[in-house]
Amino acid sequence: MRMKLNKTFHSKNYLNWLKKHLLRNLIRKHKIKNRRRKDPAIDNDIYRNHKFGLNIKNNYRKTLYTPANFSVVDNPNITMQFFQKIEYEILSGNPIKIDMKKVENLTFDSLLYIIAMFDYLKAMNIHFSVRGNLPLNEKFKIIVIESGFLSFFESNLNEIKYNENYLQIKSGDYTNSDIAKHLILFISKHINKSRTELFDLYRIFIEMMANTKQHAYILKNNTPYSKWYLMAKYEKDLKKVKFVFLDTGVGIAKTISKKISEKIFYVFSGAKDSDLIHSALKGEFRSRTEESWRGKGLPNIKKFSAEKYVEDLTIVSNKGYINCTKNNKSELMDALKGTLYSWNLIWE
Repeated sequence: MRMKLNKTFHSKNYLNWLKKHLLRNLIRKHKIKNRRRKDPAIDNDIYRNHKFGLNIKNNYRKTLYTPANFSVVDNPNITMQFFQKIEYEILSGNPIKIDMKKVENLTFDSLLYIIAMFDYLKAMNIHFSVRGNLPLNEKFKIIVIESGFLSFFESNLNEIKYNENYLQIKSGDYTNSDIAKHLILFISKHINKSRTELFDLYRIFIEMMANTKQHAYILKNNTPYSKWYLMAKYEKDLKKVKFVFLDTGVGIAKTISKKISEKIFYVFSGAKDSDLIHSALKGEFRSRTEESWRGKGLPNIKKFSAEKYVEDLTIVSNKGYINCTKNNKSELMDALKGTLYSWNLIWE
């Protein structure tokens, strides 16, 4: 027995409306598909935010263990690999916990870089959640607390301890002469140098802050992003002031604007980031702003490093690593985003 199908008849107006409706939906889906094809970050952001929300809901958190020697200056490759892991897990939508319990050596540069990394991710509107703990080693636990590091995070500590031997972590996105003066006063107080004798150092601090703004990153919304971070500590037993400055701009190698012949030469000669930093220290290139490095900026820092009261001047930028005091250089496996300066001032 065959069943008869009832046929439904529609008016021409309805059929025309249906065609237009289906066509509009098809066009809309096609536009969305093309937009995602052109910008895969849209799908990535949706997936990451969805995964992040599920992980928070399920109380999942990835634990990352800091290197025992947690220092960009002393242990650059292993420390930069650790920072790469942090960024990878956050961009994968995973809440993280930074475990510092087994730290056996810690320098200020690592603390500054953690803060800078999270500030940059916030500027990129990336959702993340971070927890952590303090080193079991009492010496390094005190450094984390008294450096002012915890003031950049929500902490269970009721009060951040103040120690007059620390210039706690400062940050900014513009040239701040007041902080530069405060830094000079801190140094002058602890080493046998007057503020007048440290005037050249004051100028260097101002130039370092200014360079950060000139060499900013460009975010997705086409707005420039740059910040600097600094801190110092007076080591009473060693009679020296330890200082570190982090510039989160694009880095020295990327800011150098060379002639076509120079570009060709450096490509074929296999020049690396450390070579470019070394050349910039000698004032051989112009910056991306077309202002000569000679007589200011990096050459002034190089000249400053020759002073008897300066030791262990180290510069890390992109993949380049240079210790000006020991006159050695090398390449990192993972790039540092920006430029890091670290040195000690000795009490004569």
